Amino acid sequence: MIFQTLTGFREEESLWRVELVELVELVELVGVSGVGGVGGAGAVGGVGGAGGVGGTPSPTASQQLVPHSQMNPQRARILYLCMGFWILMDSGWAADTGRVYVALNDPVLLSIPGYPNAERDQVTWKDGKGNTMGRFRDSSSYKQIPGCECELFSNGSLYLKRMGTVGDETYKVEVHNQKGNLMKTGSIPVTVIERVRSPVLNHSCTGRQIALRCQVPEGPIPTNMKLSWNDKVTEKSGTRTLEITDKVKSGKLSCLVWNHLSRANQSMEIECPKDTPGLDLYIMIAIAGGAVTFLIFIITLIYF
Repeated sequence: MIFQTLTGFREEESLWRVELVELVELVELVGVSGVGGVGGAGAVGGVGGAGGVGGTPSPTASQQLVPHSQMNPQRARILYLCMGFWILMDSGWAADTGRVYVALNDPVLLSIPGYPNAERDQVTWKDGKGNTMGRFRDSSSYKQIPGCECELFSNGSLYLKRMGTVGDETYKVEVHNQKGNLMKTGSIPVTVIERVRSPVLNHSCTGRQIALRCQVPEGPIPTNMKLSWNDKVTEKSGTRTLEITDKVKSGKLSCLVWNHLSRANQSMEIECPKDTPGLDLYIMIAIAGGAVTFLIFIITLIYF
């Protein structure tokens, strides 16, 4: 979870840095060339601004209204970037993360998606039923709901100490600034599952082949199961039992099972006993012996 949040933040941070660097370069370029912003007091290159570097006199009324098609592309881009940034900061934005898997009875740390530090903001966390789990106004003033096995961190993260129930739940977070404006909302789906159990191996040497089995009799059904016998590999999803047969009756049997959080394996060397004469061989010998005896009896009748 922490890695997912940090990865998303780094990607967003990189994009913002690129845009901000471009914005600064354009502002500097505008200031040097004397184009400037409109009416900025003391700004770099401000049109009519006091103390502006390279500023020009205020335009006339007819010059102030410039059609979009005639607007300087650099000035237009600065305007669009500033407007987009203002809209983003004023209206807030939403972000969701991928599903988080947690082992039963383990803790989990939920961070605000794409918002790593909310020390100066108001943060509210709610569970899947809409119940408030914790809320704080800033890093030094917060309220935690009694009975919640959780803890609020100063950066806005929610630490759940023990996930005691198997199942799915979506946690939601809201971030407001000190003026009450919504800055961010986020949803984090969490799935609590059990760790997979160790598989049990069995084999049976019958006739001219061997029957091999891997089974997980207890616990959760593994997401995947892989059975390896010498050079043969068989894999199946969502099952407790996997069986194969083979004519090669000696070798190494391995079984690997896993789910989203854990894996377990078991292996063993197998060598079936050599084949012993069976009933078919004795029947054939008896038939051959009977035929020889009958032939001798016929010869005796003919010649004697």
